[in-house]
Order: sequence, then C-alpha cells, then structure tokens
Amino acid sequence: MRIFIIIMTSLFSTLAPLLSGGFYQFEVGRIAISSPKEGDVLQGVVEILGSTDIENFERSTLHFSIQDDPTGTWFLISESTLAIDDGQLALWDTSKITDGTYSIRLTVIKLGNEQETLIVDNLRVRNYTAIETDTPSPFISTLATPTPVKTQTPRPATPTHLPENPAELMYRDVWQSLFLGATLVGVIAILTMVFLTMRRKHHG
Repeated sequence: MRIFIIIMTSLFSTLAPLLSGGFYQFEVGRIAISSPKEGDVLQGVVEILGSTDIENFERSTLHFSIQDDPTGTWFLISESTLAIDDGQLALWDTSKITDGTYSIRLTVIKLGNEQETLIVDNLRVRNYTAIETDTPSPFISTLATPTPVKTQTPRPATPTHLPENPAELMYRDVWQSLFLGATLVGVIAILTMVFLTMRRKHHG
C-alpha cells in the first residue's frame, strides 16, 4: 500500500504542471522587416514588408532617418493600430527625399507602453543619382511610378481592449487537453491494475 501511495504522489507531482498549462510554450510572434534589407538600393515608392503581430500589440510606427545623422532625427512614414503577420507595413515614397543612405525603424508599442524596436540600416536611395558601378547586380526595391499614397485618418479614440474570454478554446488547447486526458486515464488504469494485483496477493 505504501508503494502505491508513493507512485500516486509522484504521478500527480508530474502532471500538476501539465494541468496548469505549463507543459507547452508557444511563440506568439515577433516583429520583423523582411523587405527592404540592409544594402538594398531603393527607388520610387517602396513597399515595406514585415510583421508586427506580437502578444499585447497595441499600435506600431515606421520612421526613417538619414543614416549617422548626429541629431538623431526620425521622420514618420506611417502608423497603424492593426497587427500585421508577414504583410505590407507601409508604402514609402523615396522620390520625395534626397538621395543618400538611410535607416528605417519599426517600433511596436504593447499594452502597458512597453516597446520593441527594429532598425534596418544602409538603405541606399538612388532616384536622381547613378547606382554605384562597383555594386554587383543591385536589388532595386521599388514599385511603379510614384503615386499619391492615401493617408488613413487616425482613430479618434484608443479602442478598449476586452478581457480574454476564458471559454474560448484555441486549436492547440483542444489537442493539449486530449493529450493530457488520455495520458492521465492511461496512467490511472495502469496504477489501478497494479493496486488490485498487490491487493489480491496480500489477501491470498
């Protein structure tokens, strides 16, 4: 009997973290700029691609700056309250700025005013000057002839974030529950058989 109690205690000590949700760790997301990349030559209207879909997302901003600017001045490209998962973050009309080397900065503001920032340097804008001849097969990130970009009107008020619905089940939660349930039932069945066998031997 003492052996059975020890086994049951060890079992529940092992399963307790699983039942409390500590078994699986899921990556919610990360911020990224997939295009343009460092060293790219940019002309015209450039499509900036990336991701901002991270946990507790509230809003994001995109800025550009002249690289190595001693004043540290950044100029707004766009801002959004929509989390993007590997898609278009903004359109940047480089024809409105002087040719040179620039940096772009993506900032995601999360609930609680916590921020995550990503910077891509060495972006060469070449709308009005020749591309360096020593550059092997430069990648030119550009769209068609620059067209006016519509600016979205900022929302008048910050939306209220509703508390997460505890009854909502994600796909992975269903599989986690099935796995844990099957494991628990199987272990209890085995332990029950062991207990009954020991009991018969004891009374026999």
